[in-house]
Amino acid sequence: MPDARKTQRLPRSVHRGGDARDFRSGPWCLARRGILRAQAVTAKALRPAVRTSEVDVVDANVSERPRADVVLTGTIGIDAVRRMRAQLLAATRGPSSSLVIDLSGVDSLDGAAAAVLVALENELGAGGIQVRLEGARGRVRTILRAFEARREAVPTKAPPKRRAILEEVGRATARVGAAGRDALEFVGEVVAESFAVLVRPQEIRWREVARVSEGVGANGLPVVALVSVLVGFIIAFQSASELKQYGANILLADLVSLTITREMGPLMACLITVARSGSAFTAELGTMKVSEEIDALRAIGLSPIRFLVLPRIAAMVLVVPILAVFADVVGVLGGLVVAVGALELTPGAYLNECQAALLPRDIVLGVSKSVAFALAAALIACQRGLATRGGAAGVGRATTRAVVVMIIAVIVLDAVFAFFSNVFGL
Repeated sequence: MPDARKTQRLPRSVHRGGDARDFRSGPWCLARRGILRAQAVTAKALRPAVRTSEVDVVDANVSERPRADVVLTGTIGIDAVRRMRAQLLAATRGPSSSLVIDLSGVDSLDGAAAAVLVALENELGAGGIQVRLEGARGRVRTILRAFEARREAVPTKAPPKRRAILEEVGRATARVGAAGRDALEFVGEVVAESFAVLVRPQEIRWREVARVSEGVGANGLPVVALVSVLVGFIIAFQSASELKQYGANILLADLVSLTITREMGPLMACLITVARSGSAFTAELGTMKVSEEIDALRAIGLSPIRFLVLPRIAAMVLVVPILAVFADVVGVLGGLVVAVGALELTPGAYLNECQAALLPRDIVLGVSKSVAFALAAALIACQRGLATRGGAAGVGRATTRAVVVMIIAVIVLDAVFAFFSNVFGL
């Protein structure tokens, strides 16, 4: 007896003993043909049919350049955008000066396909090929009009215009003047908010001051220690051979202690802080500016100067002098290594000579320098951050410029301190 499952798979005509013609024309075959026909129709609807033809117009008196015609039909979705673009570009590879895209047979068009068509129209137009979209109707025409309304004109590169030297100097002077005006305006706002905070100290965010101080100071101690001890070691090592020739080994303590305390300690501490924390201030505030968080603060009635800038300035001014004193101590200890190892001085003699060489005014001068350096660096970092424009690239540019300006400002202030300390005998 035949298997029931196999019997159910056979066409009804064969099961009844029909001939081969019944097998080819029975209901099973008709159903299979219907399925295949439905699949073919679906595939045709999902794939835009593109046919191209070259049209040459020949006339005895009129010579017209060739034109390429492309007809799109069916439903054009995002899955067919790449293939459609490649076929449209292939239609213009010949000697065509214009391209007509017939959209009368398109039933449906999504945003991706419309964007590609409009962008391709701009691209080919820039290359000298005139593109026309014709025959769009219904929803297809509505989508195309929406994208064409936002279409940008093809940019044309004008030849560079040479400016005179005086014009360039004038433009540069105007930019410097505008930057100076913005900086003075920012400093004025900071001073006004500072007086307001002095009257009401509870309005400043002291928790934010503590958080920023931790990032500026505690997290920066290892770097400051490493750089300072190496600077003290280098100064002592470079001076040891010369002092040893004259038998003035003990003067190495005076040289290292005065140089580190008055000059190199505050300078190194502030430069490291500028590189670490100053750039972080600019990047943080710049990111908030381009993401419109600063505008949101103003919208809810909060001052960005009081809410964001003053805590960072206070943290910098409080922490950098401590870092400078720490750098002084570590730098003197770096000179001690050379004094004991190269000049055969005892640690006690070296430290006693340092104590005798240093005066309170030397320490005060170094701390005063660090305060001025920290204030200038914090103001520049915050001002450049709040003046950021242009998205992520603008944040990068603002951070780079802020670091450069902060370093230059610190060096200039150091020169000013050196001049006045020499004039007044400090």
